[in-house]
Amino acid sequence: MIYPPGSDKNSLQNIVGVISLILLTTAYLTHLDFIPLNVENDEARRALVAAEMIISGDYLTPTLNGELYLNKPPLYNWIIAVYFKLSGGYSMFALRLQVIVATLLMGWLVYVYTAKHLDKTVAFFTAFAFMTNGRTLIYDSFLGLIDTTFALFVYLSFMLVYIYGNKKKYFHLFLITYLLTALGFLMKGMPALVFQAITLLTWAVWKRKFKLLFHVSHFAGIGVLGLILGTYYFFYFSRNDIAPVTVFSNLLTESTKRTGVYLGLRETILNLITFPFEILYHFAPWTLFVIALFQRKVWKKIKENDFIHYSFLIFFFNILVYWLSPQVYARYLFMFLPLMYSILFFLFFRWLDESSWQHKTINGVFLFSVLLLALTFTVLPFLDVVKDRTLIFQKCFLLVLVFGLLAWFMIRFKSIRLYGFIIAVIVFRIGFNWYILEPRAEKFVKAEATAATIAGLSAHAPLYILGNSQVGNFDGMSFHIATRRNEILRINKEIIPGAFYITDSAQISGVGYEHLLSFTNYLSDPLMLVKIPENKTIAE
Repeated sequence: MIYPPGSDKNSLQNIVGVISLILLTTAYLTHLDFIPLNVENDEARRALVAAEMIISGDYLTPTLNGELYLNKPPLYNWIIAVYFKLSGGYSMFALRLQVIVATLLMGWLVYVYTAKHLDKTVAFFTAFAFMTNGRTLIYDSFLGLIDTTFALFVYLSFMLVYIYGNKKKYFHLFLITYLLTALGFLMKGMPALVFQAITLLTWAVWKRKFKLLFHVSHFAGIGVLGLILGTYYFFYFSRNDIAPVTVFSNLLTESTKRTGVYLGLRETILNLITFPFEILYHFAPWTLFVIALFQRKVWKKIKENDFIHYSFLIFFFNILVYWLSPQVYARYLFMFLPLMYSILFFLFFRWLDESSWQHKTINGVFLFSVLLLALTFTVLPFLDVVKDRTLIFQKCFLLVLVFGLLAWFMIRFKSIRLYGFIIAVIVFRIGFNWYILEPRAEKFVKAEATAATIAGLSAHAPLYILGNSQVGNFDGMSFHIATRRNEILRINKEIIPGAFYITDSAQISGVGYEHLLSFTNYLSDPLMLVKIPENKTIAE
């Protein structure tokens, strides 16, 4: 194997690792707040709940527009609120920073645990594959969503079950993993319990330690779970007049609404077929290593390594939850990626010779991809699809130069091909920041500007959403308005003279009002901002 002069495998990994981490952190942070709040997905909801906690001072009770929000417990909103507080405002950088922190922290944990039980090369590629998979690289790293942070808790629990189980430290195993389960529940609800149950049952059956599930240490762990959740919900129900069955049945519905129970047999069967291909698509390019499975006695090779065998079993039995659920977002699967990648890289590096067709295929595809990226940025300045043309020739020249040098090294030194591709993927993300983000931002800029106008027109007066108005997904607009007014935007069915209302024409029909602004929102009917005159009453 040919290495660059003066280097060996370990030093090469160290050099590439440092360069890649610096570039990746820079790529993830420099454009973190470039796109305004996404008003079309759950990011707006996470931001709004946290903002309403700060505005109201009530951190026990998640609310949306001042009404009880029952779909998720509060822990993730507490985390966002801390970032908001530390930043001194409601910036998008603060909202999304915890996702980048969780991504990098999980990458580090993946490396540590994988290197401990396999080797540094498998650990290196597993960690970077997790941090640079396509889904994270060009989508979820721009959004302040819950799933990366939740995945961190679940993955850590997976690892500690294995580590403490092997050491026969059963009190450590159950107490710590149930602590993580409690935190996971307070973050996302029922899925945390499901993953803990499946993982413990799988491990116990695999190790033939089923009796341990009835050991005092297990009940102690369940006690920790009950104590943490019981403490929170004791104070929650003391403050809020709502039946516990309503809260927990809603959490159960939220966790099962995407399964075949609700969506039917036909959708479930279709998902059974398409689900593996969706994984390959969303978590490319590293899922190309799936071809490492196509070798003789692959199952025997998986079983021969205890850590890989465990990873496979935990991956398979836990992912069945989503494989049987027809309506699943790729981000729900983040906790499984290190398990999957470690299996593929283990089979690739440990069991396949460099002359194998799998090595040749992957090296060839990756080299071609880098050359294609160089060509793409060569012609990009001459295409009309690019709107921001600031220093476009200089930036594209720099990118082409980097991709060209990477391609040269990948051709000259066979050993560096896979390492070079890691850097190429990260450099692509930098180019993505420069030229592809702007079209994403346009519609969200408009929503933010509209909300600012509404907040300005209604300043120093009551503002409500008129009850039953078809406002669509209003979480993003509510966030912008509430944080500008430092007041929760509430829903109100009562017409109050002198107040401002966001409404559709049907709801305000028969009421004298002053029309101030017409606008639309995501999934909404045409909306208006109106003011009710001081001396006006509702028409009968």
